[in-house]
Amino acid sequence: MIGDFTINTATLDYRVVASIQNFDLEIIRQYLWELINYGMFSAQLDASIKTTGNFKTSDSTHMQGRLSLKNFHLGKTTKDDYASFDKLVIRMTEVSPATQTFLLDSITRTARAFNNAMSGGGRTMHHQENKRQ
Repeated sequence: MIGDFTINTATLDYRVVASIQNFDLEIIRQYLWELINYGMFSAQLDASIKTTGNFKTSDSTHMQGRLSLKNFHLGKTTKDDYASFDKLVIRMTEVSPATQTFLLDSITRTARAFNNAMSGGGRTMHHQENKRQ
């Protein structure tokens, strides 16, 4: 993780530029534990984000960049997944709650398989999808 954080102490304006590579999301499994019925969760995060805002108003945030989840697995075991995908990438042109602007350049998902076991079917459907919106 590499980044730069700047704050103007007089106005409380801030600026964050961050680059994250292969951040292991294992730390959030404890919050998903009951939701996944004591199963397995794993994923890595890549991100490149630029954000500005002001600490006085929570909706003053302006953000742009890219978020990427890789090697996502959610399931009973490490080999029996309810859902998994190789990569999910979200590219943000501009996100600003103050102006209610949520411009996404693209959302791309590359999937290995989706398991229908959660709905009782017990089948694994292989699926490859790339979408650009």
